[in-house]
Amino acid sequence: MSLPTTPSAVAPSTPADQPTRSAALDVVRIIGIVAIVLGHAFTGDGVRAATFTWHVPLFFFLSGYLWRSGRSLTAETARRWQTLGRPYLAWLGIIGAAVLPVTLLADGPAATARRAGTMLIGGSYLKSPFHAFWFISCLFVGCLMYRAAERWWRWDSLWLVVPLCLIGAVAGPALAKLPLAAGTALPCLAFLILGHSMHRLPRHLQSWPVGVVAIALPIVLSVVGVNQPLDLKNGSFGVPLLGIACATLISGGLIVCAESAMPQLDNKANGRVTTIASLGLVVILTHGVPLYWFDGRAPSAVAAIVALAFGFSCGLVSARSRWAPILLGR
Repeated sequence: MSLPTTPSAVAPSTPADQPTRSAALDVVRIIGIVAIVLGHAFTGDGVRAATFTWHVPLFFFLSGYLWRSGRSLTAETARRWQTLGRPYLAWLGIIGAAVLPVTLLADGPAATARRAGTMLIGGSYLKSPFHAFWFISCLFVGCLMYRAAERWWRWDSLWLVVPLCLIGAVAGPALAKLPLAAGTALPCLAFLILGHSMHRLPRHLQSWPVGVVAIALPIVLSVVGVNQPLDLKNGSFGVPLLGIACATLISGGLIVCAESAMPQLDNKANGRVTTIASLGLVVILTHGVPLYWFDGRAPSAVAAIVALAFGFSCGLVSARSRWAPILLGR
């Protein structure tokens, strides 16, 4: 199986890298991005169970799946700064410049100071409209942890997964209180390891029927209440071991199904998929703005559509600006 080179599971490669990109993995990214938006727009238990089970773990899993050994920690830091750190700070500043004056007028200086403080601390302390910012900083820290430990032991050693799962189950809420979601990055390393280990699967297990089963089984377990949604932002990893197992099955199943289906599409369709996926990081960082404006006053479906449209519009505008590399994470 050939693997594309990409800086990040969230922020795909630059146009210069397009020949090495995988449209199949871009489809998986788009599915994950839409699931994140739906999970924030719809507050009902059904949508929560359908999306929170896997939508954020998917991007950690993809990072592991695309992992390349041998890069230095310095080079890893520079790469993640470009693809995750810079857009995080840029959009935090842009959105914050709009939100803080509104908070000042509506709630006064004290509330504005508290809001500014949470923006600096990040992680689980960030509230609307910064819905998914915690995840970007968490992925940033997680990738640096993964790279730093690479020289001491093999991160595709599956025996490490169980201890990490237990850390999440026991200490997840406490770890989530650390700034920038840096603590949550530790148990999330389980998804990186599992994603990296997917390449060791026998070839016959990397087929679309197996992928469909891998997706369907966790959904059934969630519907009947055996499995519970994950709320990684607040340190909840669901049912111990089972929650991470279900998220892994869905993530791997999506990759297998996409890689089976995408070769059937022509180059033009693949190019469109890649273009949409290149805007994904902006959608993740900006979709909370319309939800903040609506504040529950609009039907969930309307809020979701507007949030997606707003996010992709911000991405398109960013792509045509002189600051595109910073805003898009290229």
